[in-house]
Amino acid sequence: MRNLFFLAVFILVNVFRTDAQENVVVTDVKVTFFVPARTDDKDVNTQISATLYTGMGKRVAMLDKCCGNIHFPDDNYTSSTYQLDMRATIFKSDIQSGYFDLHIDPVGNDSWFFVPTFQIFFSDGTKVIIKGEDSTAPYTKREVSQQAPDTSFPFHL
Repeated sequence: MRNLFFLAVFILVNVFRTDAQENVVVTDVKVTFFVPARTDDKDVNTQISATLYTGMGKRVAMLDKCCGNIHFPDDNYTSSTYQLDMRATIFKSDIQSGYFDLHIDPVGNDSWFFVPTFQIFFSDGTKVIIKGEDSTAPYTKREVSQQAPDTSFPFHL
């Protein structure tokens, strides 16, 4: 009986959100890659996938197999900004912490360094920029390669 009570309270809280902050949803997610000078570049045929997750592991947005025909040179190059496709409706309050996963699909031998910048936009007109080189971010330059094609970027808003 006690479990039913808590379930009912949980449903009521999530269905009838009254706080303005609680009704703000994620509307858009974007990523840009910066490739520092004198590092290794991204080969033209390497594809990139990026996914935004909540702290509880729910997939929010995804960029799937992007940039397979674009070379990222290693001369302080900043890529275009790529939009992730929204996969779920997520409230701002549900994404106070989370993580971005990045995966590459290289053709042959490719290894490259980059600093990502993620942007999360909300329905109230605000946005959060999570930049790899900021002192508030827990990461800076990262390397991905055919031997280690995955890396994660945790964040707290």
